[in-house]
Amino acid sequence: MAKGKDEKVATANRGNLRRVRRPKDKDALFLQLIQDNVFETYADLMTFAATLGFLKDRRDSFDQSAEPINWEVFSNAGYESVVNAIAATSSGDLEILTSERLPERLAVFEEFANGGLAELEKEMRVGTNALDVVRNLMMEAQILADEKKAPDIQKIARDLSW
Repeated sequence: MAKGKDEKVATANRGNLRRVRRPKDKDALFLQLIQDNVFETYADLMTFAATLGFLKDRRDSFDQSAEPINWEVFSNAGYESVVNAIAATSSGDLEILTSERLPERLAVFEEFANGGLAELEKEMRVGTNALDVVRNLMMEAQILADEKKAPDIQKIARDLSW
């Protein structure tokens, strides 16, 4: 007997599809940032990294995953809206927010997180302490976000000129 649509969605939302993968090659970075008390949880770090990757337009796929994180950890921490915003904005497709497309949203989030982790890893090589690196990246991200929000007054004036 064929499964109904609701049963398929429920099945897809259980098990492996409801876990957030983290890139295996960044495992040492995860350990360092947790041990240095820069982030409290892997979910906190992944969310920071995904927003950093999104802001810097860096989305890196990966094949090998370290132990994935249960989706409920993100959901309970209130990060579902971040995952949804990144997926919807980057894809330009609001249909990605439907329940059956959760695996696709998670894949987008994972790739932006990997890109953000790569940026973080690059900055960590400079030799400054981890907390300072994260603080500097947060300040840089705020500046980038402010620049993106600021309207180009000259362009608006040119567009209004007849």
